[in-house]
Amino acid sequence: MKVSIFILFVSFIVFAGCTPADHSGGVDQATLQAMVDQIWSNGNMAAVDQNYAEGFIRHNPASWDPPVTEGREAFKEMIASTREKFGDFKVELVEMVGTADARAVRWTASGTDSESGNQVNFAGISFIRNNAEGKTTEEWVSFDTQGVAEQIMGNMQSTMK
Repeated sequence: MKVSIFILFVSFIVFAGCTPADHSGGVDQATLQAMVDQIWSNGNMAAVDQNYAEGFIRHNPASWDPPVTEGREAFKEMIASTREKFGDFKVELVEMVGTADARAVRWTASGTDSESGNQVNFAGISFIRNNAEGKTTEEWVSFDTQGVAEQIMGNMQSTMK
């Protein structure tokens, strides 16, 4: 009898600890969209400090910007430059999958080209890695750089006529 109670007790302890892990990190797509809006649409650089690790690294090898942006300050400069080039810049998250420490995000972006005044639209993906505090430490970005360049060149050519 004592052995049966002991086995039952141990089984309860083991199975009680086997609950599914929460891999959301407390961040759903709507919360992440609000952060993206603060940073990219509103230019809130304090939100960068709150959500990105000090040693943050952004990889964007196909971009005309530096292929690697290192540190929050360099990232803020890149954001400001993008917002200056594309007025009313907006990013919409289309889909997000992953865990608290790593997620993939599919997104679209749009803005008005400051030189031609015409609209530019493009899509991309980001793979994001976060630390234990939930701050982004690294991001790999890929977007349709050729499509953006063609829209800009097309826009510039149409204004030259």
